[in-house]
Amino acid sequence: AWNHNFFWESMKPGGGGVPTGILLELIERDFGSFDAFVREFKAAATTQFGS
Repeated sequence: AWNHNFFWESMKPGGGGVPTGILLELIERDFGSFDAFVREFKAAATTQFGS
C-alpha cells in the first residue's frame, strides 16, 4: 500500500519535484539535467502499455 500511495503522490501534477543529493547527481551525470531526464522518461512511458 505504501508503494501505491508513494507512486501516485509522486506522479500527480505538482507531485514529486526535483530530487536532491546523489540521485540528482546521477541523473545529471546520465541525462545532462533533470528536465532532460523528465523528457526522456515521458517519451519512453508513452510507448509502453500497462495497467
